[in-house]
Amino acid sequence: MLAGTVFNELVSTLENSPNLDYVTHVFKGARFEIGVDDYPCIMVEITGNNEIERDFGQIKKIWLNVLLSAFVKSPADPEYGIVGQKDMGYYGVLDVENDIRACLISSYTLGDVVEDVRFEPTKFLPFEMDGILYRGVEIPIRILYRQIDGT
Repeated sequence: MLAGTVFNELVSTLENSPNLDYVTHVFKGARFEIGVDDYPCIMVEITGNNEIERDFGQIKKIWLNVLLSAFVKSPADPEYGIVGQKDMGYYGVLDVENDIRACLISSYTLGDVVEDVRFEPTKFLPFEMDGILYRGVEIPIRILYRQIDGT
């Protein structure tokens, strides 16, 4: 397995999850200029790829470290930016975090291409841009996969 295959499977899993059907975009890599209509969105960024052990000389286990960042635009009432009101179409940052975790827990092998997906502690980020309140969440994850030398 190659890191690129694992990364693409992660993005595909997020894009095709019925739990995340309200997410406008799942971006490969960080974006610094996105439009107001692009929220809620998820950005998937690689932060590390390190070998942890070798089996039988040619097969190695590797942790792929990924940072999932998700952002929501708060509606007129900023409280809904934290916990949304789904019947009104508002998704808060806690809703998005929960739905990302549910998506990846239900497919922790990412279509049988990896051995495990582990979550690190979540970090929340409120910020203002052009007078609009946004909320973000950073979820570091570690994905364990096997790679055969030469492939």
